[in-house]
Amino acid sequence: MKTRFFAVLATVIALLVLPISVQAESQKVRLYNYVTEMHVMPIGFAKAPANVIAERRGVAEYENGEVATYLMRGGGKVTPKGGTMEGFSQYTFNDKSTYVVKWKAQLIKEEGQQLMKVSGKGTYVSGTGRFEGIQGDVTFTGKYVTPYDKEKGMLGDLIVDVMSDYTLPSK
Repeated sequence: MKTRFFAVLATVIALLVLPISVQAESQKVRLYNYVTEMHVMPIGFAKAPANVIAERRGVAEYENGEVATYLMRGGGKVTPKGGTMEGFSQYTFNDKSTYVVKWKAQLIKEEGQQLMKVSGKGTYVSGTGRFEGIQGDVTFTGKYVTPYDKEKGMLGDLIVDVMSDYTLPSK
């Protein structure tokens, strides 16, 4: 009787665990993006960072040759020497699959440099299509290629290298 109980128990556990298996992946992505909308509100009456809300669009190029459109919306506090930003980025592929990353970033203007560098971390928060159920983390570093100066037609072009480790549920 005990043997039969343990056999049934082992079968139930196996059936519960097997469907949960996941597919682990790592990927490198290079983002080419620019500002499409930005609002800056200086504090003015106190020495403090300006509040910034921004939208960026561009292209994500994957090491396997795949490409996706890129949309970022976020906000933060910025000074001429750097600041912090946080927000969300959405990647959309030709097959209409998407994923969204929630991120936080540091902006730093190194001494002697004209343009800022960016670095940060994020987490996958949702996915659709082939990315449904995505989970994992990203780290990124990047550098501005042009400053943002709307009057001069300079849109704060930015190149970002993203490393990610994620899992997808098995199908």
